[in-house]
Amino acid sequence: MLTSGKQYEELLIHLSKNIEIKGFVYLRNPVVDEENDEKHLELTGLLNIVEQRNLLRKIPTSANPKDVQESFLAVLKKDGLEIPPLIPIICILGGPGSGKGTNCERLALDYGFRHISTGDLLRSYKEGQWFETINALMKDGKLVPSDMLLEIVKEEMDRYNYEGVYLLDGFPRNQENMDVWDKVMNGFASIDLYLYLECDEKVMESRLICRSEVSGRLDDTPDIIMKRFRTFEKMTVPFIKETLAKSVDQVITVDATKPKEEVYKSIQEGLSAFGIKPIIKADKPSVLFILGGPGAGKGTQCEILVKDYGYKHLSTGDLLREEIKHKGPESASIEEYIKEGKLVPSTTLVKLMKNKIMNEGWSGHYLIDGTSVT
Repeated sequence: MLTSGKQYEELLIHLSKNIEIKGFVYLRNPVVDEENDEKHLELTGLLNIVEQRNLLRKIPTSANPKDVQESFLAVLKKDGLEIPPLIPIICILGGPGSGKGTNCERLALDYGFRHISTGDLLRSYKEGQWFETINALMKDGKLVPSDMLLEIVKEEMDRYNYEGVYLLDGFPRNQENMDVWDKVMNGFASIDLYLYLECDEKVMESRLICRSEVSGRLDDTPDIIMKRFRTFEKMTVPFIKETLAKSVDQVITVDATKPKEEVYKSIQEGLSAFGIKPIIKADKPSVLFILGGPGAGKGTQCEILVKDYGYKHLSTGDLLREEIKHKGPESASIEEYIKEGKLVPSTTLVKLMKNKIMNEGWSGHYLIDGTSVT
């Protein structure tokens, strides 16, 4: 343990030979420091040395982490240090069946956004310490605690290497969500915009009933649908109204009862008002489907075409296995279909293909094998 100023000075001299020392930030809490005099005295030697070299920056602590973070960033800016940009977030708000997922998929394709559906993430959460809790809450149409939800969201962002603009679909839903967001994501990500899809409950109910016939989702049964509506009405609607009133210059409100093309056009107009434009795609990706029964040589021919002609090969089997391995949003439903010996729906396969191609820049020539003709 280093205790003397001389030891600290020797350490600094040694370190400065190998790295550039930008400074030392000292978070001082008088109450805690007085209770830990010995620990504070150990730091005194270092503090004296770095202060003499004009490397010390003192920041008083606070009960509010956000205040400390702002002081921290102010110090960095003053010293001309590079501050990593916050990850931009667009929150998509609206009731069950308002069209959040449908429009997010189109926005991800047209604008290059990263779409994270909190509902899909929770439905696919099959393993881990919170599985039983999350499963029970979702079956009862209730909200999952924010600390659990945001940890799962951060894991999903990690899959994208924290790059790009994120659409956070279905978050925030109440004030507790925002309170935990400030603690977990402050200094890491920033909510830049809210998109609110305002929709009549009867319209949403009709959409969910139609969706339940093909989705296979546990929370799309008539009983759970009504519970989700009551939870949304009681906990989320008041929060949305309050949030929109406070953040009026960060809000796009769209009438989501209209036909889907009109809704999407209104969303695009809203984004345009904030200077957000669709990405310009020089060329659309081209796709060649390789058909044939088991053992026909699809994989072999694809390998040859990739090597000789520069195609990119997408195997639907590999895409499914990858989604399951990484516990992606579709993994739970995929495992269920495989377990029952059924074909995975085309809508799921297409979504995985689109995501894969989009992550590679939405360009190039692709071979896709393993698809079923239905």
